[in-house]
Order: sequence, then C-alpha cells, then structure tokens
Amino acid sequence: MIRLFSVVVFCVVSLVANGQGQKQDYADVRAFELEVGAGINKGIGSGIAAINGGLFLELRHNIPDTPFDVGIQGSLNQFDRDNLVIEGRSGSSVHIMPRLAVVYGDYNLRKWRRVSLFGGVGLGYANIFTQTHVPGYLVYNSSHEKFLAFSPRIGAEFFNRARLTLDCKIVSKNYSFLWASLGFVFGGGYR
Repeated sequence: MIRLFSVVVFCVVSLVANGQGQKQDYADVRAFELEVGAGINKGIGSGIAAINGGLFLELRHNIPDTPFDVGIQGSLNQFDRDNLVIEGRSGSSVHIMPRLAVVYGDYNLRKWRRVSLFGGVGLGYANIFTQTHVPGYLVYNSSHEKFLAFSPRIGAEFFNRARLTLDCKIVSKNYSFLWASLGFVFGGGYR
C-alpha cells in the first residue's frame, strides 16, 4: 500500500515538475464541467479481491488563469473479498459496496490542445455496506460503517471530452481499492 502511494505521489510530482517553465494555456478554459463515467475496481488489503465495477458523477470548477481545478465526486462501487476464514469456516466471502463523496483538487498540465494530463488528491466520506457470506448460511452478517476517505489520482483527458483516470480510494485496511475509470465530460475544455 505504501509503495503504491509512493508511486502515485512520484507521478503527480513528476507531472507538476514537468509542466514548470513551459507555455500552458489556462485563460481559454471553460469554468465548469460535469463528468459522468464508469470504471473497474479491485480491492486491496486482506483476502482475494475480485475485479468489479462502479459508477460516478463529478462536478468540477476550473480556477480561472491557473492550472488548478476543484471538484466533488460521488461514486457507487462494489467488490468482493473471497477465501476468507470467518469463525473457523474457510471459503467465506464479503461483498463490499462503498458509496463515496470526495472533494478533489487537481493540477492540470495543458501542454497540448487535444491531450491534458492531470494529477491530484481528494478527501471525503465513505459509507460502506457489507454482506458477509459463510458456507452453510445464506447471509451470515450485514453491516454499515462510515470512514474518512483519501484518494490520490492521475489521468489524462483526450479531446476535452474523454477522461481516463487511475486512483486509489484509501478508506480502511479492508475497504480500500484501486479504480480505473473512463468518463465523458460535458462542458469544460477550451472555449
């Protein structure tokens, strides 16, 4: 987990350092944009995590004449952890359904007209629903927990419309996950 976080931080710092001293055009960027998308995720932590999916909606404000934007993202995700041992029974699994609201701050590297790179971090709220399945029971246990969420991310925007993003939602040891998403942007881009 720490290695992954270190790699993400290194990538974000590299993006920022690479953009210094080069002509970038921020004056002609629209103020607001809405992104709708879906992605695949994989839990990180204990147990074997299957690849699953999620949906999101994000509203962003591009701060005028700067490379920065701020936004709020709401997402609905799900993933499973298999082959856990619960109460001495192996083969148990947990179905995890995180619902997150995260406020992001991003740095945008707009060196080209058709491709923009970005990196940033987010802080927010995670509402986690879980269902534990143990062999011999239909649903052994259901729970609902709330956590603080931290989310570093990097990505690229193509043609001011399609965004490819890789982020890590760090919630708690058992509920954190990696997420690769593809979103479509309404508004935003150059005027």
